[in-house]
Amino acid sequence: MERRKEKIIVSGLILLLIVAVVGVSYAAFSYTGTGQTVNSITTGAITMTYTESDNVINMSGALPTTDKTGTVRLTEGEYFDFTISSNITGNVNINYEISAKDITTSDRKIDGSNIKLYLTKLNSDGTEEALMLPETYSEETNANNYTGRSAGEMSLYTSSMNSSETNNYRLRMYVTEEYNPQGDGGGLQFSVQINVYGKDGDKYVPETTKTILANNELQETKENMFNYTSDGTQYDPNDEEDNMTEPNPDYITNGLYASEDEDGISYYFRGNVTNNNVQFGEYKSDYYVYHTTSTYGEYFQSLESCAESNDGHSEACERIKLADAGDKMYWKIIRANGDGSLRLIYNGTSPTATGSSIDDANFVGDTPYNLEYNDPKYTGYTYDNGTDSFVKREVDTWYANTLGNTTYDDMVIGGRFCSDSSGYKPAEEYGFSGLAE
Repeated sequence: MERRKEKIIVSGLILLLIVAVVGVSYAAFSYTGTGQTVNSITTGAITMTYTESDNVINMSGALPTTDKTGTVRLTEGEYFDFTISSNITGNVNINYEISAKDITTSDRKIDGSNIKLYLTKLNSDGTEEALMLPETYSEETNANNYTGRSAGEMSLYTSSMNSSETNNYRLRMYVTEEYNPQGDGGGLQFSVQINVYGKDGDKYVPETTKTILANNELQETKENMFNYTSDGTQYDPNDEEDNMTEPNPDYITNGLYASEDEDGISYYFRGNVTNNNVQFGEYKSDYYVYHTTSTYGEYFQSLESCAESNDGHSEACERIKLADAGDKMYWKIIRANGDGSLRLIYNGTSPTATGSSIDDANFVGDTPYNLEYNDPKYTGYTYDNGTDSFVKREVDTWYANTLGNTTYDDMVIGGRFCSDSSGYKPAEEYGFSGLAE
């Protein structure tokens, strides 16, 4: 198994997927991050601790700023690092939660609704992984019994751990771009204390997963069920007509199923499911693709890629609108992962897209997987230690032009993909003739 980080999960080019008002004066606020370590738990074989770093957020003369700027600041005094470690022996689970609590004491206080917080996880290679969208300070009215977090604090991130590990986090805080500092007199302050709570117990179930489980009856997994399609048929190389067996009623598998992944129990949909639609993202401007009828009626993300697929003949490519500005993006939930994240597959600009026309399609493109086909390596999404396939380039282009430059990008996380070829069999064993000479 090889871990691969991709923005979205793909099949072909069907995508499988976490007002500026600035016055002439400024408002000053400060944050001191030397909060108390109130969050250590020890119960028998479990120990979890929270360690603060030396750097603190201490801002003054702060102007309102955009999310694009506020979420990448790395100047001293603009971010706060901390570490959560666990030492677990045995089969035990800890549900933990990172929270922020307003502890401002100054009479010259800026309201929390004008303050945004942004939390990331620091990876070993120095990159940051967003754990939450930038959100204005807002306190929870109820406590969390799973983690022990008290009421009256802002929840930043909730997760679970069942093995000894150490994770590093970074918090940023800034004034929202909507805040107008004119007339506030300056010198305003806002201070929060960062707390981490943890309790042993059953693994925390995210609200989205709870909703999926509440709306779907969990089906029983059947032995060898993946040898069959969801309607109970199999591929039959001896059938010269349609190459499919008659449906086996014992292997009709439709609905929600469970399996274990690296993060716990995941839940996946199989078959003709109709209640797994969600809306995520929207087109910020009119979006066009390039269509060619010279081969197989394909759709490309750029004139350059269309011409590349047509031996350099750009005159074979016609510009066609895929979506209007403001069109919502609809997706189907494929799986709720063990860590609570969701895998989504793109389903068009309406929840009932039929694919009868390009502006009602449940895909964003239709291209060859690779332009080369004389070597098995070209069946790879990437190959030659990192070369992108043609279809990956197309998917990445669509993502960069749409979700990639919006706040939705912060909600998309890396995925794990299997590139294990140990189960390879010659094509003729599946009824195919093999590679062309």
